[in-house]
Amino acid sequence: MAATAVATRVGPAADGPASPAFHDVPSLVATLGSKLRPENVLNCYVLGSTSINGAATAASDLDVVLVVTDDAPALSKWRNQQWLRTHGWIGNQSRPHAFEGFQRDYAGCDAYDVWVYTLSSFRQLLAEGAPFAMECASLEGPNAVWKLSVPLDPVQCAPEQVIRGVCVASLLHLYRAGLEFACKPDPAGRGGKKLQCSALKIEPWNLYKSKKTLFFSLRLLEYGAQLLEHGKIVDRTSIVAAKRALLAVEGGEWEDHMAVYQGLHAAGLRRLEEAAAAHAPGIEGPLDLLCTEDGCYNPPPKQVTCHCEYCAAR
Repeated sequence: MAATAVATRVGPAADGPASPAFHDVPSLVATLGSKLRPENVLNCYVLGSTSINGAATAASDLDVVLVVTDDAPALSKWRNQQWLRTHGWIGNQSRPHAFEGFQRDYAGCDAYDVWVYTLSSFRQLLAEGAPFAMECASLEGPNAVWKLSVPLDPVQCAPEQVIRGVCVASLLHLYRAGLEFACKPDPAGRGGKKLQCSALKIEPWNLYKSKKTLFFSLRLLEYGAQLLEHGKIVDRTSIVAAKRALLAVEGGEWEDHMAVYQGLHAAGLRRLEEAAAAHAPGIEGPLDLLCTEDGCYNPPPKQVTCHCEYCAAR
């Protein structure tokens, strides 16, 4: 019988982020306790603040992406791409059959999250401009890349698809954060509102995680600009100041966070627009790619507002 993955935290939380009891591919695979073997793992990427010097906090966990052979056993059960859609990492505008045969799996606890993709599925994500896949393929250095058997080009699609991918994910994360703040418990601690009109899944109220969701919305715009300019993400530290600014907002009010977010978002969008003008001529406004005659990508309830030219003219 496979061993059960245990959330083992090491190190004083007051001094920095807690860490699970693994630090490389063999120890990670042993901790997961599945039929997966180290030789099945082709690439191992460490995302998030724990792999960026000075970015992690006491609340940071470890985010790991494994790219495995197509014949590798699942940790528990192979799943399709739907989770990525409902959590705002890819949109609904993929090409027909883009994710045919897609396989992903997951294992996690308080200390870590491990996402597993077969190599062919990860290549599908890159072909569709999935931002987190392009981030993984951009990573360098021992803190961020624990194993690299199959180097992958971060950008494997047209500039327009890169822009669409980061803008869709950015807007969806902003929208998710709005839904989370709308559903937070009242001051007495009673449960928040139930919103059933969104296909996006939101987690139980956690202010820190909702701040992170807002930060991801900003980070995606910066990463999109770098992908257009350099063909990969070259600097993950330049956007850390935005995370600190959001974490510094006191209280749990949406309006207070928006007062900080909106200026950062405007600057990030200008930066992406400048990169698009230089490297993707013909695209006047990246958010215009999201909203078409078929409707706005940001459906009600409008905790957030899309400001693209199409929506502004309606």
